[in-house]
Amino acid sequence: MKINKYILPLAILNLIAIVLATLGLPDIVPLHINFTGSVNLFGPKWVIPFIGLIPILLVIAYNFYDNHYDESLKNKDIKNKLIPIIALFMMIPSWFLVIMALADSISLNRLVTIFISVLLGFVFIMIAYFIPSLEPNRTIGIRTPWTLKNEVVWRKTNKLASYLFLIGGLFVMLSSIATFISNNNYYVLISWIITIPLIAIVPAFYSYYKYNKISN
Repeated sequence: MKINKYILPLAILNLIAIVLATLGLPDIVPLHINFTGSVNLFGPKWVIPFIGLIPILLVIAYNFYDNHYDESLKNKDIKNKLIPIIALFMMIPSWFLVIMALADSISLNRLVTIFISVLLGFVFIMIAYFIPSLEPNRTIGIRTPWTLKNEVVWRKTNKLASYLFLIGGLFVMLSSIATFISNNNYYVLISWIITIPLIAIVPAFYSYYKYNKISN
């Protein structure tokens, strides 16, 4: 994937731009907002560039892992597509914080919350596309003690998880759009309350159930 050649330089340029933008911000800036768009955490402005550093560290860590640990070519091909896309998405949050610091508007902050939810929903859908094809490994996919012990459990669990990520991603995106249209902030909150257990807990319990069924 050609973007692999450019993702690290792009992440570095993004960090430089964030540092330059941060220079013009007040010393204390919003660092977190709740689902209604109200700021519930303030902090020093230089936290923003540290967040902008995360995509760089992700790419460097992945390149180190890729160069020093053998893995199936199939998994490498998937990760070479997935990691750069995730790194691109991780460049966005710092700019949201810059916008929030400059605008100081609850209505704009609320739009930021909705947009972040839409982006995360899209990331879930993207993950749903990739994980059914993963070979068993210890870095990406649904990695429980039971999926790592049995390849059949791995495949069935990750296939189930792909459906759950797809459903969860669509649900979050549609709920975010509903929040924007209706001005009812609880739609997006409820979508996350439902989606997180759906994608985090259900696959783990399923892998346990499937492993015991096969073992017995």
